[in-house]
Amino acid sequence: MKKKILLYVISGLLLFFLGGLKAEAATSTWPSSVPAPPPSALTIRDVFGVVSGTNADTSSKYPQTVIITPYKRDQLGGIWSNKRIDLNNSFSYGMWLWLGAKNGLYDVPDAASDGIAFLLQNDVKKNQAIGTNGGGIGAYSYGNQQSGKTNYVKDSLAIEMDSWWNNIANLPAEHFDEDIPYAANSNGHTAFVQPKDLGKNSKLGHIKYWYEKNPTTDNNKDPKYMLANNHWRLFNINWVPKVTWQNGKRILGGKLSYTFGNNYDPKTGAVDNSTIMPGDMSLDIPDVNTYFGVDSSTSDPSNQSVLYGFTGSTGGANNFQAASMNKLPQTASPVTLNFVIDGTNTKLIDPISLNGEAGETWNGADRRQEWIQYNKEWYQYTGNYTADTPDSKDNGTFSATTGYNVTYKYKKQTPPENYALKKAVKNVTANDANWVTDTTGKTGDNISYELTYTNLTNISSGDITDKLPSNITYTKGSLQMASPDSNWEYKTIDDSIFISNQTVKFPYVIPAGGSFKLKLNGAINSGVSPGDKIINNATAGTSSSSVKSNDAIVTINKLPYKGSIEKGVLNETNKETKYQSKTSGQVDDLVKYQIKVKPDANSADKLTTIDLKDVVSDPTSDLDIDNNSILVTYADGSTQKESSIADIKLKDMVKGESATITYSGTVKRTTVGDIENKASVTAKTSGNETYSDSSKADVEVTEPRNTNMTIRYVDLDDNLASPTYISTEVSAAGKPKAALSTVISDRVAPKVLNDYTVISVTNDTDLTKANWSDAYKDDPLFDYKDKVITYGYKKAMISIDAPKLWDFGTNDPAQSDTTYYLKTAENKPQKISVVDNYGVQSWQLKVQQSTAFISTDTDKHELTDAQLRITNGNVIANKDNTAKGNINSKDKFNIDTGSEIDQLMTFTKLGTYQDNDEKKDQSSKDNPYTNPGKGAWDYQFGDDKTANYSVGLHVPATTKRYKTHYQTELTWSLTVAP
Repeated sequence: MKKKILLYVISGLLLFFLGGLKAEAATSTWPSSVPAPPPSALTIRDVFGVVSGTNADTSSKYPQTVIITPYKRDQLGGIWSNKRIDLNNSFSYGMWLWLGAKNGLYDVPDAASDGIAFLLQNDVKKNQAIGTNGGGIGAYSYGNQQSGKTNYVKDSLAIEMDSWWNNIANLPAEHFDEDIPYAANSNGHTAFVQPKDLGKNSKLGHIKYWYEKNPTTDNNKDPKYMLANNHWRLFNINWVPKVTWQNGKRILGGKLSYTFGNNYDPKTGAVDNSTIMPGDMSLDIPDVNTYFGVDSSTSDPSNQSVLYGFTGSTGGANNFQAASMNKLPQTASPVTLNFVIDGTNTKLIDPISLNGEAGETWNGADRRQEWIQYNKEWYQYTGNYTADTPDSKDNGTFSATTGYNVTYKYKKQTPPENYALKKAVKNVTANDANWVTDTTGKTGDNISYELTYTNLTNISSGDITDKLPSNITYTKGSLQMASPDSNWEYKTIDDSIFISNQTVKFPYVIPAGGSFKLKLNGAINSGVSPGDKIINNATAGTSSSSVKSNDAIVTINKLPYKGSIEKGVLNETNKETKYQSKTSGQVDDLVKYQIKVKPDANSADKLTTIDLKDVVSDPTSDLDIDNNSILVTYADGSTQKESSIADIKLKDMVKGESATITYSGTVKRTTVGDIENKASVTAKTSGNETYSDSSKADVEVTEPRNTNMTIRYVDLDDNLASPTYISTEVSAAGKPKAALSTVISDRVAPKVLNDYTVISVTNDTDLTKANWSDAYKDDPLFDYKDKVITYGYKKAMISIDAPKLWDFGTNDPAQSDTTYYLKTAENKPQKISVVDNYGVQSWQLKVQQSTAFISTDTDKHELTDAQLRITNGNVIANKDNTAKGNINSKDKFNIDTGSEIDQLMTFTKLGTYQDNDEKKDQSSKDNPYTNPGKGAWDYQFGDDKTANYSVGLHVPATTKRYKTHYQTELTWSLTVAP
């Protein structure tokens, strides 16, 4: 803030002469060493005015910028906004600040000093408010001024950017920074300060302060950590309001916070966020009146607004200091709240203007009064308003371009005494939903009273007196109060005085139009009779001036019975035997309900036209009622059957008689929750008065229990009345809707069984009457009850039948090229037969000749080069075949010694079948296993016409023939493949 002793004296003389100068525009030049500020479309003259008689000046070179102090000694500058900021709404504001090239170092001739301050102010001098130069940085008074002649910005709060550490021991006026550590003597600091009359001592008393220094070297002359660092630095400030109440008075407060230090690079236009000063630079302000002298209790925002601006100064050193606009506060179009007499344009009070930031929320109801006094008459808000907002609501977000209007409508209330103290009542036991002036009740009911007092008759202090009738017994500890101080939440208060004399003091002096509420409970005692009216009212005020409330009335019911209906439920599946108001169960559980209806034992009246209605919360999804089980049993033993619980007409009854209704149902609900079941009864007395009552009994559906699953495997050709299981049955337990695979990893649905083919499946336990369906690869789910799954299989069988002997007979042994044919009986062709029952694999017929034709004598002659030759081969399929697939065959082939002829007859299966490799098993519910069926095929050698010429043995002429028997062996085989 300052420099040396000699400069302090000169600065003081300069202040003396400034006081007599006329306000005139300063002429300032822009130093060549100071770079251009960040660009902006804003113009400083549109927003701020320069304080007359100071050295501040707007820049012609950069219209967004104000020069607070030119590059000279002993300068003083100040600017104030043309418009005020509304403290009722939040705002954010940003400026780029130039504080100089270096901080106030005592050993540097042109060190920066003294600094600038941002202020919010409500000074009576308005836009001409200014403090002193030098250490006062244009905001504070200077310690050498005479008492009564101090200059400082009054009713204000400053955020100083102080580049000089003022603490010279032998000069009283140099103690501004006595509370700032010496470590900040050359770096500069920022702080919250409340300007005030310092008298002859300039010790400020910073509210909160921050400074930086090199954290590792403790070098407080490191330029990196200096406030004035030869850069434009960003200063952002934010305000968030908070309204509280104390003794019924509105208190406007909030939080003011700022950030400082982002360096601007004029060459690149980049902003360096790493240079921002660390720390929580915020100040909680409980009451704006503490700093700004504004009345925060008023609804008029003009009394809760401030000017904003900057001041600054230099002392014994030249320093150029400037501020350049970045963002303006509360630039949104305002919202205007009007308060008019309903049906007219007469305004009860001046409109309230809400100002804020575009996009931020506003709520007109927060500023709306319930009561407004106008021309000595009271007007109450009707609950109606008009608004030209997009959704016609009295709340929303501020628009940057469009202002909104909300008009609240009020109605005159005459005389106001009728509204000053209002009393309401509620029957808590009967679950009354609203506060009313008249309700009903019976002995033992809990009654609650509410009193609302509003100061409409100039009674601002006193007592509420509420002498409860003798029929109401006060419930100790139930006395509660609500007021603006509690944000209208009821808070329990001490009731000792109320218990002794049934009075409650006003919580504080109630302002005109202000309100508070009381609430207390009491029970209807036994000293009442049907038809009695319990009338209660209260007074508010003093012995000399008071108002009386309306009557709050409780009429005693003429109900001739008490507890006339009682409903209970038990879970028969869980073997419960006692009815209760609530039980638990699960899907498929059997529950039983009981409803008892009877007149009160002390009633002398007869109940007629008794109508019982029983309602399930969701009858389609929660409970399956057995309508055949509904039975009404009377006290005399007589009964009546009913087909629905929706409407049951009961016999007339007098005291001592009763009706018991029972019925059963099965739980259908599968999700956790309550099945609510409410029975209601209405009846008439002999006096034709209608009464009603109800009772509930619920079933809590709990997390389902584990159920069992059993899987069996049977041969469908077995006696299904008592089958022999072809594989061990599988048993498992699990949660309903859980898959079997969660508890069993084996492949069991169905199993792959050797020599068996799965065909079908059923969930029926009686297999003699079972409904079978096609089986498929499954991962069955557990049900809500035990289940049995049975898979039906067929024994798989494949066989081949071939002739035991082919005899070519006795032939001429002459050596010639000859084919000898196999002769058949009656010209019937030879054949190879294949039978395939329920096989799932494709197959093919093969033949192999293991050796040459060899004589049967001891010489073992070989019939060399002899060859079997087959022609006219064909396949004959059985007409009853059900097998699924395609058959193919060869019509001719030759058999050589040692060779194998395959694919004589090939059957290719079609369909979906089990595979030993589960991953290759393509079955699903939509693609079940194919029933492979049964089949029989004959590979036939010729037909009736060609049978004797279809199997031949060719022997070439070169083969020597002996008179002997020759034979060989043919092997017919089937090869199966997946």
